[in-house]
This record gives sequence, structure tokens and C-alpha cells, in this order.
Amino acid sequence: MLFHVLKRGVRAALAILMSGSVAGWAATSAVPADIPPGLPPGLLSLMGALRQKAAPLERQLAQAWQKEDMEQAEKLCRRLTNDLPYYSHGFYNLGCIRARAGQTNEAFALLEEAVNRGFNDARHIAADPDWAILKSSPRFQEIVERARRTRPLLSWFQPTPATPSNGVVWVSDANTGVAQSGLFRADFKLDRAAVARLPVTQWKHEAADLLRQWWAEGTAAGNGGDLYDNRDGDHSNLPHDLFPQLTYVEYAPEAKLLELHWGIAAQLILHGGVVIGNASVASTSGPFWRSMTRAAYTSPGPLGLLPAQYFGNQIYFYPSHRDYQPGRDGRLPDGREGGYGDVFPANTPYVITSLGSSGSDQPFLQAVAATLAAFRPEVKQALVSRGVIAPTVQYVLRRSLTMVQTREDYLSGPAHRPVFDARHLDVKRMVTLAHELRADALPPVVILQVEKEDRPKQGRDYFDPVDSEELFTTTAAIARVMRSVQRRRAILVSAAGSRDFNQRPLRFHWVLLQGDPRKVQIRLLDAAGTRAEIQVEWHARFPVSSPAGMEANRVDIGVFADNGVHLSAPAFITWYCPDNQERVYDAEGRIRTVTYTGEFEPGHYADPMVVAVRSWRDEYHYDAAGRLTGWTRWRGGVSEDFTADGELVIKKDAGGLPLETKKVRYTIRPRPNQPPAIEQQVLETAAASGAVNTNGTRRLPALPPLTP
Repeated sequence: MLFHVLKRGVRAALAILMSGSVAGWAATSAVPADIPPGLPPGLLSLMGALRQKAAPLERQLAQAWQKEDMEQAEKLCRRLTNDLPYYSHGFYNLGCIRARAGQTNEAFALLEEAVNRGFNDARHIAADPDWAILKSSPRFQEIVERARRTRPLLSWFQPTPATPSNGVVWVSDANTGVAQSGLFRADFKLDRAAVARLPVTQWKHEAADLLRQWWAEGTAAGNGGDLYDNRDGDHSNLPHDLFPQLTYVEYAPEAKLLELHWGIAAQLILHGGVVIGNASVASTSGPFWRSMTRAAYTSPGPLGLLPAQYFGNQIYFYPSHRDYQPGRDGRLPDGREGGYGDVFPANTPYVITSLGSSGSDQPFLQAVAATLAAFRPEVKQALVSRGVIAPTVQYVLRRSLTMVQTREDYLSGPAHRPVFDARHLDVKRMVTLAHELRADALPPVVILQVEKEDRPKQGRDYFDPVDSEELFTTTAAIARVMRSVQRRRAILVSAAGSRDFNQRPLRFHWVLLQGDPRKVQIRLLDAAGTRAEIQVEWHARFPVSSPAGMEANRVDIGVFADNGVHLSAPAFITWYCPDNQERVYDAEGRIRTVTYTGEFEPGHYADPMVVAVRSWRDEYHYDAAGRLTGWTRWRGGVSEDFTADGELVIKKDAGGLPLETKKVRYTIRPRPNQPPAIEQQVLETAAASGAVNTNGTRRLPALPPLTP
């Protein structure tokens, strides 16, 4: 049986619909096949039909199968075959049911129908126990072999690039297929010569005056080949008359049905031009409120696409909404209503986040559209061909901020906050710097790689039910969460993979952009600064030098490549220290107490997508030699003792030493309209090592009494 389609994200659903392998199919002589009956006109319409019709029926089918209600399961399968006659999985699952019922001939026929509709996962067919009654027949082996050469369903769609009409291109069935990444890919073929007859800009701005001059001289590339992707239903739309050469992306009904037009660009890759886009929206209610930028940093799907956009000539803009406002827990120090401070768990160069809400992205869209037009034609071509328009624009934007006048200013925190204030934009400087770039002296690009880092142990050093402190590790941003109670973290990072496109030698600057210099050590491991060992201590909430009144719980380190002509856009290494933990360390740096809040009392805000709340206090104990012996956990006036390895003490000897312990597991407990909480569960099964009682507890050897 098959119960996995459409329960996962777009990438998984598309991969499953491709069944075995398109590459494998193309390399063999395909079995001739007719177009499956009723097949929708394109990929988007197919996925929309599967989402609307197949997904609900398959969920019911899985439930019926689990209950062993074969009569209901068969009815649901027949509905699938009737309602979606092109969909192989309905026939496949119905065949499984009939095979289990001993209906051999019908089962064979249904399996063949599934293969005729593109089911080419021969390995799954051969291994599926539901076909046991058929497997001894040569006919079954013939079907398996035919499946290996069967044309997958999605191969019937042959999208072709869309061309502009009246300055607009459409994402539709006609031009959308599947990218190598497993996401949707819409292809465009833009006519740069046609838009060259249009004015470069009609913006009334001193920067636009320069653009018009350079365009007349033939030294500005203009916006031919540039796409604008609005993702908020034109709520904050870049006026077309400002930059007439831009080609606007619109979405056909079949694309909107899949919500490809809305919010973070997480399911769709636009291919065929430089892309600037925006979504002036945010999640504003419930415990998971956040800007689109923060949503991207805390969601696996969008996060995986951000580096691809960054190194694929795509730049997206999102307002910060309430993620970057002075205040703590919604209040200012004087008690008035305020914000929550800087609540971003990471900082990256992948997007441009504007200070404010709806419409705050417009000044940045205009500035970057002008910058793209200002590049010299040969420079823009070089940047586009190498996929580094986005890093270069990030460099130009940051280097041209009003407070950035020198290289030293650029290598400082105010130039690289996670959010940009439009009041600090200097568009004239941006277009001038872009126009001054030369093809033989392009800015370099930083690529990071983690070589080594501390690996705390879950259940002993921290209690979130995750495998590590990693939030994400990407080519231009490394983000960690300080979950462990250990005071200091060490990480060794290499920038050896960084690139200079003119073969200039690089040296690197590793700069503390945000955090306490007394708590951060950066040690370069070679003369060029290619590799560095970084040690960062826990940071309680701290003020940020700018903007005024801002506080943060995140340490930012920027890595910059320097080719002697230009610096690069920053790459980031960040540590997020959750504000809902109050830690006390002793003079030797050992943890003494941690007070966790937020489950039963308000507590300080920490991102619930990153850390779950809990309400307890851990008091740590050490022997005379300074070795950890365990901790006491207090909850609601009740205490529990734990060993140094994190096992719950069940029984002690007369001297207070543990005799019996049990393993403890930590899980996430969802709570309606509240942040999820951590739940502590005592395991009845003991660890593999140590003497085990029949009741599942572990008996520890007696230890000598500790010296006070």
C-alpha cells in the first residue's frame, strides 16, 4: 500500500509522483503509453487536483487501513480511480486490496493500470507484501520489468519558457515544471532588446537622474532581464511606471490555488532572469507570530531555499513587523506598550528586512531596482553569469548606508543589523558605487564551512528534544542556539572556499558585530585569516549600540573577504541565547543555577519555534574537586535529583548517594494557542550499561561520601 503522497511538502510530493526516476526512465527504452485519461493540462493543475481531491481521500484511506476496515478502504480507492482516473496510486492501492482478498485477475489488472499511469517504482512493487499472491507468477515479474521502463506521470508535461506580454510574464501550467531541487520551477525567456526601447526609469529622484544620464551614454545595464515578483497580492506593489523595463511576474489561477504567489518564496524557483520580490505580510496572531524573515529562518523548507536564492540572482524583501522593536515582552522600561527587542534567532545576508510593517519594503525595492539598472552592462553580465548579483547588491547596500563612510564603518555592527531602516538609505551612493564597479575587480564572495565544534549531550547539557545546538548551517550563515548550560562554546570555521572572480588573493576579517567583546574570542589560524577558532560565552540580554533602546539575545560575528579593492558582503556566525532562561555561573565558569520560565508564568519571550518553554529551576552540585555530581530540579515546591549524566535518582543510600536511577526522555507537548512545552518522561527501560533490576531501574555502585 501507499499512504505517503501529499502528506509532506511540495518537494516530497513531486518526488513521489515522479516515482522511480526520470533520469532512469530517460536512459531506457520507454514502454509506449497513451496519455492517462483525464490528465490535467499541466503540473500545477495536477497538483491542485491532488491536493483538493486525492489528499482527503488518502487520509481517510490510511485511517481505514489502520482499522483494518477493508470494505471502507476499497470504497475510497474506487472513488480515487473514478475521480482521478489518471492517478496511479488509486489503482495501485485498490489492486493491493483485491490481491489481499484473493482476487488475482482483478489485482493483476489494477497493477497494470497503475503502471500504465506512470507508476514506475519497480523496487516498491517487488517488495510490497500485499502482492504476495501474485509474486510466483511470470506475469508479475513482467509487470515489474515493465514498470522499470514506464514513463512517469509528470513526464507528460513539457513546459516551455513564458515570454512577456505588455511587461508581464505568468507562472502557469504552460511554463512550470520540476527543478532538480524537487521544487516547482517556472521558466521565462525575456526580451532585453524589446525593453531597451523603454525609459530606464521615470522615478523623480536624484539617483534616477544619474540613471537616465548613464542610460543615455550607454554605460548602464538597465533592468532588461530583471523580474519583479510581488508576493502579497499587490498589497505593497512596486509601481510599474518607476522602472518600466522591469518585467512583472503574475500568477495564473492554478498557481494561486497552490499558494505559489503568497508569502515566502519557498515552493517555487523563478528561472530566466534576475529576481527582486517582496511579501509585505506577517504572521500576526497566536504564539508563533513572526515576520516572513523569521519564518524563513525557523522553517526547514524556506530555509533550504534561501542560499539557492542568494547564489541564484534572487533578492527578496520582507518587513520586520514586530520582530525588531525596542522593548521587552511587549513593554518599554517605563511600562508603556513597546516591542520585544531583536527577536531574530539568526542573522543572514540572504534577504533584506525592512524596519516597519506594510510598505516599509518599498524604499528598498526602489533602491535595489535602481542599483540593478546602474551596473555597467559587462559588470552585470559577469555578476549574473556567476550567480552573485545578490551578494553584490548586499555589499552595495550596506557600504552605502548613511552611517557607513569608511571601511572601518563597514566592518562594524551598525552596517550589518538584521533589519534596515529606510532612513539610512543613500540611493545616490548605491547607484554610484554599483556603476563604479568594474568587471576586472568584482567584490569577492565568502563561503563558510564548519570544521569542528563543541557537541553538548542532550538530556545532560540541555533538555530540548533536538539532536544539537544547530539552528542551521549554510554556505553564508551558520546559526547556533545556546541550549547547553555550559558557559562557553567553541567552533572552528573555514572560509577557504570563498571566491574571488578575478583571481585576486584574499584575506579575511572576522568581526564581532553584536555582543560583549569580553565574552567572545576570535583566534585566526593563519596569516590570511582563512580559518578561525571562535569561543563565545553565554550572553544574558544586552543593549545594542543602535538603534536606540534596542536589546538583543544574539551574538553576531561577521566574516568578510577582502581582495584589496573591495570587501565582500558579510557571512554570519551567530549564537542565540534564549531570553526565557536565567543562568548563574560561578567564578570558575561552572553553571550554578538555571531558572526556566514560560510554561506556567509569562516569562521572558523566546522564539517558540526555536526553544520550547518549561517552568523549573535546576541547581547544580559539585564535589571538592569541582566535578559535577548532579543537579536538583525544583517545580512547584517539589524537588527531583538527577545524576551528572542526567538520570533521575529513584533511591539513595543513607549518605544521600544514588543507588537506583532511571533514564529520562524529553518531548514536546503541544498546547492550544500557547507555546509548546517540554515534557519530562521517565523511561521504564534502563540503559544498556550498568546492572538492571527487573523493574527497569539502573542500580549504581556505591560511591564514597563526598567531602564538603
